[in-house]
Amino acid sequence: MHPVAEVAELVDAHVSGACTSNCVWVRVPSSAQEQSEFLGCSLHLLAMQTNQVAIIGAGITGLVCAVHLQRAGISFDIFEAQDRVGGRVRTEKLNGFTLDVGLQVFLEAYKEFDTLLDYKALELGYFDSAAFLACNGKMLSFINPLLHPLEGLSALLEPWATLKDKALLGAVFIDSLSAKPTHVSGVSTMQYLKNRGFSATIITRLFVPFFGDIFLDRTLSPDSSFFLNLFKSFTFYRACLPAAGMEAIPAQIAATLPQAHIHLHTEVDSYTLAQEFAWVVDTRPAAGQEHYFGTEILYFTASAADVSAFPARLFVQTGPGYVLSAAVPSAIQPAYAPVGSVLMSITLSPQARSLGDEKASHNALAEVTPWLAKYSQAAQWHYLARYKVPMSLPSTTASSPATGFAQAGNVLQGGDAFAYPSLNGAAYSGRKMAEHIAKASLVK
Repeated sequence: MHPVAEVAELVDAHVSGACTSNCVWVRVPSSAQEQSEFLGCSLHLLAMQTNQVAIIGAGITGLVCAVHLQRAGISFDIFEAQDRVGGRVRTEKLNGFTLDVGLQVFLEAYKEFDTLLDYKALELGYFDSAAFLACNGKMLSFINPLLHPLEGLSALLEPWATLKDKALLGAVFIDSLSAKPTHVSGVSTMQYLKNRGFSATIITRLFVPFFGDIFLDRTLSPDSSFFLNLFKSFTFYRACLPAAGMEAIPAQIAATLPQAHIHLHTEVDSYTLAQEFAWVVDTRPAAGQEHYFGTEILYFTASAADVSAFPARLFVQTGPGYVLSAAVPSAIQPAYAPVGSVLMSITLSPQARSLGDEKASHNALAEVTPWLAKYSQAAQWHYLARYKVPMSLPSTTASSPATGFAQAGNVLQGGDAFAYPSLNGAAYSGRKMAEHIAKASLVK
C-alpha cells in the first residue's frame, strides 16, 4: 500500500476509535520518496491529533516554550534534528571527566529558570565571585567586595586600576541597578565605559578580558544595557555548574514534558509545518556562522595530592597570547573529575585556533602553567580534549529584544539572537513566544 494511503488508514482508525493509543504503524518506508511522503503524512497525523503548536529545536528556547505552553494547556510537538535535547548546551563524558562543550556557566541571576528547575537536584557547585588577572607577569586579584567582604576590600589596594577608576566602578554599580537586558540604549559597552571616564588601563586590564570573554567579543560591541545587567548579575549573584554538567539543565526541563511529543532525529522545515499546525515556533539560528561568535576550549587533567588547593575562580589573560582565560572546573564542581584528579579548561585566543591540537595545547599550557604553579608545583598536565564551537553566541543585538521573537504569519522565530545572548535570553524568548500563542487563543 502507498505510504499516504497507509497513514490515511491509520488516521481513519484513530478518528473512528478503532485504533487505540497503542496502535503503531511498524512498516518502515524504504525509498527516499516514501520517507519524505511518510514524514509529511506523519506530521499531518500529529496535526490532526493536536492542531496546535510545532516547535523546531529542542534547545533551551524550544524546551522553555514547551513548558509554558503545557502550563497554558496548549498541546505541542517538538522536532529535533539531533539525537539529544539541549541544542548548544552540551556535555560529554570522557575517561570519568565531565566536559562542557563551550564551557557555559549558569548564573543564579537567570530568573527565567526559577520556576523551571529543581536547583537542589542539580547539585550546583559555585565559582568564587572573583577573578585573577594575568598582567605583565603578575597575578592581580579582582574580587567582589559584596560577596567576599574581607578579601574584596584587600584586593582594592592592588594596582589593577587607578583610584579614580576604582571609584568609577561605584557609578557603574548605580547605573546597573536600573538596567534591564531587554532595553536597547544604542550605545556599545566600549563607548559607555569611555563616556563614563574610565582609563585605557582598566578597560584593557579588566573590562576587555573579563566581559570580553563573556561576550566572546573583546571589542565590547554589545549594547551597554546588556553589559550593565551582567555587571549587576555578577555583583549580587554567583556563577555555578551542575554536578552532571550543563546539559543537565535542558535534560531536567525536558523530563517535565510528555516524552511522546519530543521527536529526536527528525528534520523538518517551517513551511511544511505551517500548513499543518496552527503555530510554528522555529528556534533554529536565523543566520549563518558569520553572525555568531565562536569559541574553542582545551581540557587538561592532572593528578594532585590536594585537589581542594585549586581556586574556584577564573584566570584571565589581560594581554596578547594563546589563551583568553582558564579555570579549574573540578574546583568549582568536584563531580567533574574522578577522585584525586583535577580538570582544567583553557579558552583559546583567536590566534591559537588555527594551530593543530599538539601545538595549540603545548603553547596554551606553557602560558597557563605558571598561573597555577603556586597551587600544585608537582602537577603534570595531560591533554584530554579540544572542542570547537563555531556558533556559541549571536554577535548581533536584537533591534527589539523585549519582544523576544519575530513573526511571519503563523511562524514565530526565536532564540537568544532575538532577545539577548545568554541562556536567560534564550529562555526569555521561549516564554514570550508561548505567551504570544496563548494570548492569540490558537484560532486555526
